[in-house]
Amino acid sequence: MKSEFSFIAGIVGLIVVTAFAQDTLSENYLFAKQGKIVEPAVTRPDGSWEPDYQQRVDSLIYAQTWEPGNGESSQDAGKSDWSLLLAEMAKNIGDDPAIQNWIDTKGNELLNSTWAGSFFKPFSCPGYAMYYFAFKDKLPQTQLDRVYSQLYDQRTYDNSVTMDGQRVDEQVTVTGWESLMRNDHHMDPIYGYTEFNSENYHWMARLAGYLFAHEYADNTYVSYYDSFLKNWVRAAFCVGRIEWNSNNYSGYCIQSALNAYEFAATPQDKIRVQAVLDWMMIEAALHHLDGYLVGADARAKYNAYKPFAGTVAPYSY
Repeated sequence: MKSEFSFIAGIVGLIVVTAFAQDTLSENYLFAKQGKIVEPAVTRPDGSWEPDYQQRVDSLIYAQTWEPGNGESSQDAGKSDWSLLLAEMAKNIGDDPAIQNWIDTKGNELLNSTWAGSFFKPFSCPGYAMYYFAFKDKLPQTQLDRVYSQLYDQRTYDNSVTMDGQRVDEQVTVTGWESLMRNDHHMDPIYGYTEFNSENYHWMARLAGYLFAHEYADNTYVSYYDSFLKNWVRAAFCVGRIEWNSNNYSGYCIQSALNAYEFAATPQDKIRVQAVLDWMMIEAALHHLDGYLVGADARAKYNAYKPFAGTVAPYSY
């Protein structure tokens, strides 16, 4: 039941619990900073908000039949196609034959697609990672091999980059690891110059990289991502977020953090990620009113401050 709840919680990552003001924040941060395990383990007793939360979960997941694409529509196809597939799979938790059918059909299609099935764009990373780690015990060997290959083998992608105000078509040959480890402020391959609007790209790419580095116990990458994770926690508490209170990009960030929490490599790392999630939830609660994120923010989209209106995609990440 715990894993099923965690899976569904990840699917609807941007559902804000307004009554969520946990008194464990300072304790979690203290232990995360010290790299210690909380003893006894911090527990989260059921709250009065739980039934209302589950009702919101159902309203999102069961709003309609979701129809994920084929992972080929654009470089960013993964941000919608994975979320819609995972939303449909969430409806079948406990029905192993149905889950396996999704894996063998649409899951296989997305894993083998050009864009949703690669790490070239960070938008694919949260859904890709959640699919792999939630269902890896059910994935056929061909899919496991495909994931490994996407990380370690070089692949060539068609790309269009902005240079001197003009779009230039190019081909880029990289491994998945190279895509996940692009230099800071150069996370988006469509920009030829430094860009400062990709905090969510850091979260999506780096936290997925952390999980896969530990999955393969690859010491070439483990130390890099372990250092990133610790600095990521420090940055959240000491500086805050760059895309602060964004109605759009908070969702992409929290999905990545939920993955890192659910599939953390060590108990200490789980506590570190939990500290960031606690911080995010308190921040969200402070800017949430009657179903809307309100107040000043950074990088709001044109459709900011709209309630759920029939699509699970932006709520899934």
